[in-house]
Amino acid sequence: SSGINAEYGHHRLLLISERIRNKNSEQFIDATRKLEREGRLSFASLGLISVVYESYIDPDTREFGKVFMKPRLAEYLDRIVDVGFLGEWYYMSRAMVDYDINDEEFV
Repeated sequence: SSGINAEYGHHRLLLISERIRNKNSEQFIDATRKLEREGRLSFASLGLISVVYESYIDPDTREFGKVFMKPRLAEYLDRIVDVGFLGEWYYMSRAMVDYDINDEEFV
């Protein structure tokens, strides 16, 4: 299990019309669900802090399972999908603020 619950955000978006959905919310949830479907989300618990990150899959060895590379720190930071602290997910919470307000509707 990845730890992050992208389905929860997805269900919240499904309850409202596409016309009023916040595009940032939708993009974050869609990207996270895509990684989850592809088996590319990994979860690390570091005590009070948890990290969900995109794992590397070598397409040539997919049939043998996941191949994890040891990325440099900068590469690892680029792969972070979300950071949790005491059960609250930082990026998902930010993405879901005003999920039912389409900013483009008012431009």
